[in-house]
Formats: sequence, structure tokens, C-alpha cells
Amino acid sequence: MKSYTSAGEVKENPDGALSQTSLRVLRGSSRTLRYFLFSYKLSFLSTVNQNAPSPAPIMQRKLPQFFQYCSKPHWRPIHMKKMKAYILSGIVMLVLGSAYLTYTQPWQEEDSFNASYSLTTIEPHRFDYIKDKYTVARHWIRLGEPGSPNALSAFLYLPVTTDSTALQDVLPIKEWQEAHLAFTQRKAGPTIGSKAAAAQQRLAIGGKAPQQTMPLLLFGPGLGWLATDYSYLLASLASKGNIVVGISALPISRLVYYPDGKVEKIDKVIPDYTLMGDHLARGIEAILKYAEDPSSPIYGRVDKERVVAMGHSVSGASSLMAAAKQEKIRAVINLDGDVTGLFEEIRPTQPILYITTQPQGVDSENIGNWQEDRSERRRDLAFVNNASRSRSSIRIKIPGMYHSDFQDIAMMKDSIDNSYNRKNFGKISFARSTEIITSAIALFVENGFGKGEYWEVFAKEYGVGISK
Repeated sequence: MKSYTSAGEVKENPDGALSQTSLRVLRGSSRTLRYFLFSYKLSFLSTVNQNAPSPAPIMQRKLPQFFQYCSKPHWRPIHMKKMKAYILSGIVMLVLGSAYLTYTQPWQEEDSFNASYSLTTIEPHRFDYIKDKYTVARHWIRLGEPGSPNALSAFLYLPVTTDSTALQDVLPIKEWQEAHLAFTQRKAGPTIGSKAAAAQQRLAIGGKAPQQTMPLLLFGPGLGWLATDYSYLLASLASKGNIVVGISALPISRLVYYPDGKVEKIDKVIPDYTLMGDHLARGIEAILKYAEDPSSPIYGRVDKERVVAMGHSVSGASSLMAAAKQEKIRAVINLDGDVTGLFEEIRPTQPILYITTQPQGVDSENIGNWQEDRSERRRDLAFVNNASRSRSSIRIKIPGMYHSDFQDIAMMKDSIDNSYNRKNFGKISFARSTEIITSAIALFVENGFGKGEYWEVFAKEYGVGISK
């Protein structure tokens, strides 16, 4: 086998030695692997022993030497036997590394789940809601004309007067539960994820809605979630005397069933703010039309002056877009939805309630320290822009609460393994955070959408930050 010197001379390599280019690449790769393993060893030691050296300073000293070494020509030949040994060692390292990642990482593939925690072998999560003025009944409805491609699957939470209740499946179809299982397991682990997918809620059987008009709240979920994943929050709001409708739609949700048997599915969820804004705007139009049907359980009961578009995360931000498009929306409630890019320039005239959680980059629950976080400063500026034309606007900051504390799964957050948490769930108890959220929404809806001086009292009572 022949190789070439730096002067372009041909020389023979004994016993089939590698070319110098291959040798240089091999040596560089070998050294890269050695430094990676050295850094990993130091990182591991630093996690079990606080006195262990940090890998960062050492790597800062060693890496320049490493790159200088790689740039020098090395002409010592390497025999094929040694090369085979190096290749075999590399293959072994790749296999071991793949096995480590496969069996130690908490996430799972989109369409897979842990069969040992199937819905037939797990005890479902059972819960109620915050009981206030009314018991809550639930109706699964299809919004839109029959056969329309723009129809929406919706769950109507209705305040009623009855003492008859029973546990009901949050997702009414077993196939839907099984399909949603992979997502909830990736978010909370095999056990808690299975309990969440098979969850049951105690709701009213029968009962009549009060003979009066009530506020209408149309809700959209966060990315990948379903409206039913917020059943505790939605039913608690209904118990206060609100008609609450939760919609699930593609591409925010991956799989949606309809009460007439239709199924819609996509391979991967997409954070399409514009399309979700269209869903919310169209949903308001459809639910108001549904309320005009004499056979509807909400016939003649919607207060058209208190129609609210509301959502969590991507749907919260999309509710601003819906309000800018749909004048029948009288107010907007954004639950921790991040408004970025061109959407910061959306300026609806309707009142806005913006409820946000503690920034993930800040450990302190002191709201005054949150300004150190760049994302929090950006949120503040976005809120100022969005609310610049609004008739009234309220911003509430809740310490100790994180982004996933709005969802039913947060009821079990103390049992969720830390490897799945990743600052999705805060230190605040689920009961406390839900009490703050429902009380803030009730105050906003029942008192002229944010008008008045009662917010200062609210801030002191619940220990939250308030800005207007």
C-alpha cells in the first residue's frame, strides 16, 4: 500500500499501512473520543462528589493542545491489524452508547408506549373539581355543520342543579385513551402517564342548567394535549356559573375523535398559531349558533356580552389572534402562552387577562428577580404590545408555578419521577394554583373584564404579581 509525504513523494508502507490522511483522521477521532470519555468521567464524578474537578476548565486547557496536535502531520504508519482493533473498539463503543441512551432516557417514541402499564392493568386517576355554586355535567358535541371539513370536536361543561353524580371516563372512547397513552407516558412516565390516559372524573348525571344567561368560555389546549387534559380546571370554572367549551383540533392535537365516530389524525403535532386562532374564532361562531338550537342544553343561556376566547400555551397565544379576527369575542384569557415574532404585534381591542408562571431560568420565587431572565423581559414587552389597544388588560405572575401545572396530570406531580419533570411542574400545590387561576378568571369575567381596583386585594390575598 502506498502513501505520500508532505513533499508529494511516494513511499511504501510496510504490511499494508494506512495513508497519512486516514491516519490523521483516525488519530483525531481517537483523541476526540478520549477527551469525551475523560470529560464524561469528570462530569459523573462531579455529580456524586461536589469536590470533584469540573471538566470545563480542564477541557479549556486541553482542547487547544488537541487541535494543535491534530493539525500536525504524523507519518508513522499504522498496520491493518491495529486498524481493525481500533474499528472494533469504535463499534463496541457505539453499541454501548446506544444501549445506554436507550435504557436510561425517559422519553419514548411518539407511537409507542410501555405495554406493562397498559390501560387494562393500571388503576385510573380519579378526581372531582372545585365545587362552587353548581354541579357540572358534560356533553360531547360536534361543532359545525354535519359533514363540514371545518367541524370541531368539543366537550361542553355545563353548570346544573342535581345531586346525582358518577365517575365518567375523561376520554369517552377506549381507543382514544390507548392512542393518547404514548403522549402522556412521555410527559409523566409509564405509571402516571397511564393513569392520566385512563382518568375518570366525577360529573353530574342529568340535571338542568339555571334559567339565566351565563358567560361562555371557549378553551383550546397546549401543544400535543387535548382539551380533556384540563378537565379539572374546566369543570371548576363551570361550577362557578360559566358555560365552558373545550375544543381539540389538528394540528395542535395529534388524534381527535368525534361523537359521530369520525377520527382525524396526523403523524406529528405542529405549533400552528394561525390555524389554532382560526379554530377558536370559528368555534365561537359555531357555539353561538349551537346555543340558538332549541334542542341544545345551552339554548337561550349564553350571555353574548361575555364571550371569551381562552387557551393554554399555544392556544393561549392563538386566542389573541382569534380576538383580532372575531368581533363576537368580548375578551381574551391567555394562560401562559408565549407570544413571539410577528404575533407580538397583534393588538386586539378586547380586554386581556394574561396569566403567566415562574420563568424556568429563575429559581427565586421573588417576582422582583424575574427581570434577570431574558425570556421574562421579552414576555413583558410582548404583553405591552398586545395590550396597547386593549380597553383593559391584566397581567398576573404566579410564583412557584410552572407551565404544566395547568393540566390534570399536575395533580400527580409529587409522584412523577424527576427525570420527567424538567421544571414542568412547580413547587406550588395543584389545589392552590387552580384556586388562583379560577378565582382570577372569575374576577375578570364577573367584573367588567378587568375594570376596578380589586386586583390589588387579589394580589395580596394570593401572593401574586399584578400589572396593568
